[in-house]
Amino acid sequence: MGMGFRTILIIEDDLSTRKLLATLLDMGRFQTMEAGDAERGREMARRQPPHCILMDIRLPGMDGLAATRLLRLEFGAIGAQ
Repeated sequence: MGMGFRTILIIEDDLSTRKLLATLLDMGRFQTMEAGDAERGREMARRQPPHCILMDIRLPGMDGLAATRLLRLEFGAIGAQ
């Protein structure tokens, strides 16, 4: 996708759910990035900060709530308190 498109990072361990979300968002003209766990998602966000993150709460390893806290520390105000 070209410039001006919003990038959404999808962090979801279930591959079929992740692919479905990516397909729907791509159809809505969003650029998507995908990660299967929180650590990989954080690495991707560091390299290319997304405009929005959709993240599962239950993930292998670090859960989504812990990952959100770390992302808030790294990038500032993301998500709700």
